[in-house]
Amino acid sequence: MSDIRANTISDTSGNGPINLTGQVAATTTIRMHSDATYLNNFSFNVSTTDDEGTGIKKVNFSSGYINSGYAVTATVLASANNSRTCMVSGPATSSITVYTWQDGGNAANTSSSLSINGDLA
Repeated sequence: MSDIRANTISDTSGNGPINLTGQVAATTTIRMHSDATYLNNFSFNVSTTDDEGTGIKKVNFSSGYINSGYAVTATVLASANNSRTCMVSGPATSSITVYTWQDGGNAANTSSSLSINGDLA
């Protein structure tokens, strides 16, 4: 088996990213705890997270996106007695904000996960 090690992979001109054909990979993934902390071994393309208040977490990307038109899948951990809801808002090229609620529409700190597919800058 061979290893390929590189700091940068670019196109033949050396100016842009390579084109991936026939494959799709998440460009950002993260599992956050209810206090917005996360484990590095469960994240990719995340520089920091910010706790912006009850039920509001901001994820800052290590590498930004070309535009804010990326696809996001968000999930939230629910308990047996309470359902939880999450929403992402304000997708930007450098960050995204996650909001979480519990039954009754009250903001709640809860664990959540994101997977993002899109073109990095």
